[in-house]
Amino acid sequence: MWTRMMCFVLFFVLVEINAGTVKITDLGAIFEAGDYKVRISKNICWTIREITFKNTKLMHDCPGAYNGSVLKTRLKESGKVDWVGTGHGHEVVESVKLLIDGKVQPIKNGTVYSGNKFCFIKNSDLRVLKLNATMIIADSGIIEKHKYTVVRNSPDISLLYIFMHSFDVNMKEWLVKKRMAP
Repeated sequence: MWTRMMCFVLFFVLVEINAGTVKITDLGAIFEAGDYKVRISKNICWTIREITFKNTKLMHDCPGAYNGSVLKTRLKESGKVDWVGTGHGHEVVESVKLLIDGKVQPIKNGTVYSGNKFCFIKNSDLRVLKLNATMIIADSGIIEKHKYTVVRNSPDISLLYIFMHSFDVNMKEWLVKKRMAP
């Protein structure tokens, strides 16, 4: 009597499904994750220019809407009060960094990266303040964190826009979360 034994081999293949991409261009970067698409402009201090959610533009590129950090301060050179920051001039981007799923990636024109969580970090000089701006884009949403450090004695700041985002559509609901530093 022959005993036949059949052997079944089952292969499990685990495939990581990436939530999105980022494309680096000579003009900046375009992030896509889940329902979100965010375009940032290199020419305007690596600042958000467009945000799209579920194919609806929430914020579009338009003159005067620079969507970054802006402050009103007295300029040391002239003594006059002026606007400083994204789109108004006087912002000097000192460094940018791109992390994809926690790993630093080069920002090179023409490169397309895939990943689940994108983190873009910009360090700038705003004359009287240093800015560390971090933007996290994932399929779960967009998080922006700004940290300001005063670098001049008596900085004479009369107004500070932390996020000067100009949204295009009428919103029925907003969700804003304020988190105080520990």
